[in-house]
Amino acid sequence: MREFELTPVPPQQRRSLLSIMVIWFASPLIASASLVGAMLVMTMGFVNLCYALVISSLMQLTYAGILGLIGAKTGKNFALLAKETFGPFGYRLVTALVALTLLCWVAVEVAIMAQNMHQSLHLSYSFLVILVILFVYGVTFFGIR
Repeated sequence: MREFELTPVPPQQRRSLLSIMVIWFASPLIASASLVGAMLVMTMGFVNLCYALVISSLMQLTYAGILGLIGAKTGKNFALLAKETFGPFGYRLVTALVALTLLCWVAVEVAIMAQNMHQSLHLSYSFLVILVILFVYGVTFFGIR
């Protein structure tokens, strides 16, 4: 499989809408989202949380949907779209922010998984952190190919 970091993806090598939807369908099914959702229900109440979810989802749908449509029509990835939109300096800030966000998200997920395994299996927390990191990166590295 060829990667297209610096050039648009040719039409014949683009993935179908269904294959992309399957990948994104699982994105809300993560431990940290469940924990944050539970805390928000306790503090905001269910009705207010539903309002907040609808408003924030519409906001995200607007910008992510527009970017998705542009990316689907042009074959350009996030980096190429960001470079055109924000320029060479702004692009670096935006991609650094995305990278930092993803790094922090993975750290939280690893900590939650390791803590749950530690409480269940009574193994060393540090060992389990390393084990979870190897598992997550292994699945990511080998699963994408």
